[in-house]
Amino acid sequence: MSELWGRYGKIACIIFYIFALVMQMTTTFLIWNGRSLFWIMIIVQFLITTALIFITYKVANRVLLK
Repeated sequence: MSELWGRYGKIACIIFYIFALVMQMTTTFLIWNGRSLFWIMIIVQFLITTALIFITYKVANRVLLK
């Protein structure tokens, strides 16, 4: 598992990040479009998704690359 993660982990995280970001932005757009907080919600969703993926990647590296 360690060898697999070392080789494909970053690519998997980038693909998952793009997928998660598209889903978050689509949902935010459909719910908040036309409201005054639209751009704030887009920015917040982007920051939350980015932070969570970064933290998950760092934790996975520590656990899987021992």
